Amino acid sequence: MIAKNPNSNPYLNILYLSLLMCIPFMMQSQVVYSESLKVTSEEFKAGNFLYWVTLSENNSKTFFVERSVNGVEFESIAEIDAAGISNKEITYRYLDIQGTDKVLYYRLRQEDRYGIESTTPILTVERKLDNNFMIADFTENPLRDYCQVTLQIFQPGEMKYMIETYKGDTIYNSMRMVNEGLNEFDFNFSDKKPGRYAIRFKMGDEEERLNMIKVEN
Repeated sequence: MIAKNPNSNPYLNILYLSLLMCIPFMMQSQVVYSESLKVTSEEFKAGNFLYWVTLSENNSKTFFVERSVNGVEFESIAEIDAAGISNKEITYRYLDIQGTDKVLYYRLRQEDRYGIESTTPILTVERKLDNNFMIADFTENPLRDYCQVTLQIFQPGEMKYMIETYKGDTIYNSMRMVNEGLNEFDFNFSDKKPGRYAIRFKMGDEEERLNMIKVEN
């Protein structure tokens, strides 16, 4: 014999049962990563190139790329949509152009469609390349007559810069000393024909190239 509670609410009983039935399905949300490394990276002069491989995904929603300078305090630097449902190998990629510190720490935080989160082990990236400068900002592209490029300089020194045609022919070149911090460069394209160009910066053995398109006014 089962005693009944006269004050029980049938609606609450049904709701409680529904929640119990949902729990097993929510627990099935998971992402299976490649067995080799959960997150790997390659070092570029422009920053750290991160990529990771999933073998299968079930109800995945978003990957948050997190970065830290001390391995303890992390900040989210990118949000990448996950596949959701997948039974095949998928490779995800992200280029951290701000990752210029000598040593940085990365991890992935994955959120599924139910809001459940999981975090990968921490990846330590120690840069070996000297990164003296990077392109921080530039005006609209395509451009019309003028273009301004802002460089973040980490080591002061002599900067060579030039404009090249799409085929690689130099049509303008100059040089100036740059200081640590933000440095702006102005380029005049008013006498250039519409088409594709490249602005190239060089400091020592380090180079950065910015592809630009000039259009009619």
